Amino acid sequence: MNRKIIFLDCDGTLFDMPRGMEKVSDKSRYAIKELIKNGHLVYIASGRSKCLMTEDITSLNPTGFITGNGGCAFNSEKIIFTYDIPQDKVDAVVNYCNDHNGVYYLETQEYIRTRDITDPLHIAFITCWGVNDANFIDDVGLKDNYQMMMTAFNSEEECFEFEKAMNGIVDYRKQYGFTSFDVGEFGIDKGYGVKKVLEYYGIDKKDAYAFGDGLNDLEMLQAVEESYAVENANPKLKALAKNVAPDVLDDGFYQIMVQDGLIKPID
Repeated sequence: MNRKIIFLDCDGTLFDMPRGMEKVSDKSRYAIKELIKNGHLVYIASGRSKCLMTEDITSLNPTGFITGNGGCAFNSEKIIFTYDIPQDKVDAVVNYCNDHNGVYYLETQEYIRTRDITDPLHIAFITCWGVNDANFIDDVGLKDNYQMMMTAFNSEEECFEFEKAMNGIVDYRKQYGFTSFDVGEFGIDKGYGVKKVLEYYGIDKKDAYAFGDGLNDLEMLQAVEESYAVENANPKLKALAKNVAPDVLDDGFYQIMVQDGLIKPID
């Protein structure tokens, strides 16, 4: 069997906090460990930056990570690539949020800038994502190299206004089930990151799998031969994916790996 590479989204694909699945399941942990043991490669491909990866995620010990929705990729040996969002686009998002009561997040791999860590909207947002304030800092200066941004608002109406204002300026993806967005540069997405990692290892897309649940996973699924939207995915993503895996609550990723013979069933 040819060596395979598997790209895995986290939120909604390996766990689902809004539905009470706060941790990666034992079966998914087993699958990742066995895949690597069998000579395959496993990359976590997330909208999260490195500093937002919880111990639950990092303890999976994957081959590597694609972070910030394709803004950076690294393994235990080196940084494979990084892309910094142009400052004028950062300024456009920051200025809009300042003028419209939104919260912005400017992400490096080591920390995240936001306007006010005491803002109730910020507190509600990070609670939903299961992270704490350890890597968030109040905005003491905007000039830096950012690989990813996020914005959060209080209502769907405010989200709609953000979309209208930012159309053509930045690439924004609504976070499924939340009044928030992943925000970045056009063309820098998980698909871009996947292609860079495939080039790095010299692996053809026909030997690559990808699993996701949100619209920010679309390009990643399009960049590989074996694409799977989990059953609980955004309906738009499910309609565009090549395959549908069982729900994350039913260990969809694990089930497909067993079904395709890449791992044996857990005892």
